Amino acid sequence: MKNQIIGVKIFRLLMLGWDQYVMKPFVRIWPKKSGIKILCFGDSNTWGSQPGSGLRYPFRSRWPGVVQAELGQGFVIIEEGRNGRTTDLDDPDQHGCNGRLALPQCLHVHRPLDLVIILLGTNDLKTCFDRRAEQIAQGVRTLGQMVLTTYRSSKGMAPILLLVVPPVVKGDIHPSGLFQGADTKSAILTEHYRGVAAQLGCEFFDAGTIIQSSLVDGVHWEIEAHQVLGRALAQHVRSLFVQAEFVS
Repeated sequence: MKNQIIGVKIFRLLMLGWDQYVMKPFVRIWPKKSGIKILCFGDSNTWGSQPGSGLRYPFRSRWPGVVQAELGQGFVIIEEGRNGRTTDLDDPDQHGCNGRLALPQCLHVHRPLDLVIILLGTNDLKTCFDRRAEQIAQGVRTLGQMVLTTYRSSKGMAPILLLVVPPVVKGDIHPSGLFQGADTKSAILTEHYRGVAAQLGCEFFDAGTIIQSSLVDGVHWEIEAHQVLGRALAQHVRSLFVQAEFVS
């Protein structure tokens, strides 16, 4: 009888721990099926690649997961990060990385969408592509036009588009040598992306004003950077939909 009572107490403690440390955090970050739908379209930094190792950060540590946790249950974050993804280039070393080919399918599968966040351009800086900053920005412009002219939100209008400029790449420290000389071009992406956002009449955010690429490989982001960017983007997104509700 005594052993039975002890067993019940242990079971209760285990269930309490499960609820406190597993289920509650899980429920807070897991998106519901209904709400404002946001597509996060990006590369390995949206996928959550850890600098140096290539391993993946858990969802709650990646910037889309941070955005989800910050915004709460009224929003649904959809991750579409792909390692090596470019704006509109085919990479001979990695199949399926062309963002121009992938985006239409993502938009179709997840429609209707209320907001699309595009965070691309880093892989376009690879030495093998020999691309100028303005060409990379035009690749982003092509993607932005797809979002604004082809698909509709849950209210029957085009989704809100948010272009995010990645932070400056420290290409010379990347161990592969794939980004040699990319530092200078990366540093002037902001002005070109800002111009594209003005042309499209869409939202713009410069990630480089609040985070930096890791000193480990010069391309990917430390977990703290994901946290900082996720919180900042959540605040930006929240303000967008407060404005939209006020206007409507």
